[in-house]
Amino acid sequence: TPSKLFEGAEVIKQVGDRKMGLRCPNVDLRKNLEWSEADIKEIKEKLHAHSGVLTFPNQSIDLSPQDHINFAKHFGETEIHSAVKGIEGYPEVMQIEREPTADIIFGEDFHSDHSFQTWPASYSFLRATNEMTPYGTNNTQFANTIDAYADMSPLTKSILVGLTVSHSATKAYGEADQGETGGHKDNSLYAMKQTKGMELTGNTPIPDQHHPVVISHPLHGEPALFISKTFTNGIVGMTHNEGMELIMLLEKHITQDKYLFEVAYEENQITMWDNRQLVHKGLANDASRRRVIHRVSVSSGHIPVAAKEFDENGSDFETALQAALERKENGAVL
Repeated sequence: TPSKLFEGAEVIKQVGDRKMGLRCPNVDLRKNLEWSEADIKEIKEKLHAHSGVLTFPNQSIDLSPQDHINFAKHFGETEIHSAVKGIEGYPEVMQIEREPTADIIFGEDFHSDHSFQTWPASYSFLRATNEMTPYGTNNTQFANTIDAYADMSPLTKSILVGLTVSHSATKAYGEADQGETGGHKDNSLYAMKQTKGMELTGNTPIPDQHHPVVISHPLHGEPALFISKTFTNGIVGMTHNEGMELIMLLEKHITQDKYLFEVAYEENQITMWDNRQLVHKGLANDASRRRVIHRVSVSSGHIPVAAKEFDENGSDFETALQAALERKENGAVL
């Protein structure tokens, strides 16, 4: 039952009324196919109420890649990464490696997974393997983008809700010779070159996508900032320099201490997060040994909906989504 899934659960960090992350130590994820619809609904609500992060320690060494995938499938259609190859036999599972000698780290800057896609990832599921650095090192750090937006002044909000931002896979996975909107020498591609096994898919270049700077979360409609240093490379209608100055100003706001919290990993632990209310990054503070993690993400199944669209359509997400789709079909910049 839902109540049993969360027996013994503990909040990871609390600041005032804000609960950041929930540690759930008594869930055997090998048994996730036994869950009911009520269980899935309760997990989504618990996740949302705890700043978009649930973590599941105490997992069995027998937890398989298929168990990992089955867990994710409860929450959407699993994705095959557009740029990075998955592991053999399980293309949905991306292996993220960090060698002790690496000086560029994959995922070291804040981002929201797959925001460069037409339909960005909704939830992500990261599993620690048996190749990990000591507990409490190389944690995942999260920043709550719903709370960050809520704390802004009304004037700032009024400026941001009408803006559209460009999300670029090339910025993260492109070579560093493609101009101001191309790759750079500290990006994910150059991090991958310092690993033993990470490879690009070799697919054709992924076109940039335009998404609202402020999106509505589909569960309860809260507005959230949707930008990141990793993937966003400009604001539509601004010069490149103007857009990047604004993006970095927003990132500085989002990553204040009051919005930040971390998850530490033990072997086989899985952490689940919601990309629509968070940005995250991998910390790099221990190079004592090789670190390998596996990640599965599921598709949101739709384009991001602007907070402005949500408000103008009576606070109904499905109506707002349909209006956004119609506007996009008619050539509007969202």
